[in-house]
Amino acid sequence: MVKLTQQLLERGMAEATFHGHGTFLPEPPEFTLARKNWNSTKPLLASIDLDTYEGYSPMRSFAPKSRLNVRRVSLLHPYDFILYTSLVLALKDAIAKSRLAADRVFSYRTEKTTLRQLYASSPSFKDF
Repeated sequence: MVKLTQQLLERGMAEATFHGHGTFLPEPPEFTLARKNWNSTKPLLASIDLDTYEGYSPMRSFAPKSRLNVRRVSLLHPYDFILYTSLVLALKDAIAKSRLAADRVFSYRTEKTTLRQLYASSPSFKDF
C-alpha cells in the first residue's frame, strides 16, 4: 500500500497552485473547488492507495503547434494533478541523482530550485 502524506500533499498543492494547472486549456473549476475545500480534500487524497488507484480520464484536445500543425494536449483531473505533483516532489531528488551530467541538456533540472520551483530556470527550453 502506497499513500502520500498530508504534508507532501500540502507541498504538492502549493506547487500546483504556484505553477498553474495548465498552459493550453483554462483551469478547471474543480481545481478552484479543491483549493477552497483543501481541509477536506487533503485527507481524502491522503487516503488513496496509489498501488490500486486508476485516476480519472484526462480531457484531451488539440492546440496549435505552428501555423500548419497541431499537438495533442491533455488536462488532468485536479485530484490527479495534485497527486502527480506531490509524487514528483517525493521522487525528484532520487531521479535527479541518477541522471546524466548537466553538461548535456535534455530536460529541466531540479538543482538550484527554491521551495516554490519544481525545476530550475536554467537550462531552459532554448538550451534544448
